[in-house]
Amino acid sequence: MIKLLIFAADSFGLPAIEALYNDQRFQICGVITRPAKPAGRGLKPEPNPVLSYAESNQLDIFLVDLKTDWEAIEATVSKIQPDAVLVVGLGRIIPNSTLNLLPDKFINIHPSLLPKYRGPSPIEGAILDGVTESGVSFILVTKEMDAGPVISQTVVNIGHINAVAAAEVLSQTAAELCPQVIIDYLDHKLKVLPQIDAQATYTHIITKADGSCDIGDNPYELYRKIMAYNPWPGVTVTFGKMKVKLLNAKMVGDILHITAIQPENKRAMSGADFGRGYQHLLTRLPQSVKLDKEL
Repeated sequence: MIKLLIFAADSFGLPAIEALYNDQRFQICGVITRPAKPAGRGLKPEPNPVLSYAESNQLDIFLVDLKTDWEAIEATVSKIQPDAVLVVGLGRIIPNSTLNLLPDKFINIHPSLLPKYRGPSPIEGAILDGVTESGVSFILVTKEMDAGPVISQTVVNIGHINAVAAAEVLSQTAAELCPQVIIDYLDHKLKVLPQIDAQATYTHIITKADGSCDIGDNPYELYRKIMAYNPWPGVTVTFGKMKVKLLNAKMVGDILHITAIQPENKRAMSGADFGRGYQHLLTRLPQSVKLDKEL
């Protein structure tokens, strides 16, 4: 049986963790994750998806948040001596001193075809560029972010879907591949290849400001932003003095058709309903943008 430690927090890695937990060839010896954080109006501490899953399945949990927490984590790694460590969406930089405890045993799942789209927003970055193919990369963790040697890669079609749907497809693909990739890697059946740094592209941390757009922007770029920034930060434009959030859209030829929209402080509605309720604003639409009712 293969002993594993899991370093994870975000929902993207949860299907892979579930796949490993339900695979009798693996034993999850512990989950290193971030602590619960205050959320909502009452600021009640809420666990991240991985922490919640680990608690529900009575897995050993070790929390890491501050740099000072890593000393205890390193003691845990040294004590357990796992055969491999899976890292996926932890949201924390793993120190070299931790990586050096198990050289070439920290395996990361990254939702892109590395070296393309390194960094914190690879799914959004691919959608913003309009690519129809992304993928899942299994790499070894090194001190340089997302720059470790590639263990395995699989191409995944993400054409014409938003970031939520793309994340789901890539997450499920990672889950299907993960157990066998780890086994084959530990059995030395995979050819480990270094990344070509000269081919690398980088993504940035998405902020609320990224979603502020102009309705007159290039329709293709606006469409890709609507797809990439769903659900957050969303794409916000101004019609006259009214701010609206463009929730969903599709391209028909060279025309951007808005299919779902939300006026500021109002409920979300279809493009058709918006057109009926706010006809006085339609004259402010450029020729490259239409509401779905005009199809």
